[in-house]
Amino acid sequence: MENGKIRITVCIGGICYMKGSQEVLNRLRVLIDKEKLDDKIDLLATFCMSQCYKEGIGVKIDDMYFNIMKDEADSFFYEKILPIVR
Repeated sequence: MENGKIRITVCIGGICYMKGSQEVLNRLRVLIDKEKLDDKIDLLATFCMSQCYKEGIGVKIDDMYFNIMKDEADSFFYEKILPIVR
């Protein structure tokens, strides 16, 4: 947590991009806006988190790594991110 905000980073490197990482990034942005959490979450994109060998898209909450499928963005937000914020 930096500056009192949770940092969520989504990999948009080649392999994750092909798996749908841009869609995950966009969906997380929508959910953050919907829940009015801009003041509590920094949403970032990065090129390669060296998780390419794993199934899914690389996502990091502060220092915790996850790999999610693009259709899991909503459940990931509500089950992993939201409990940390609240």
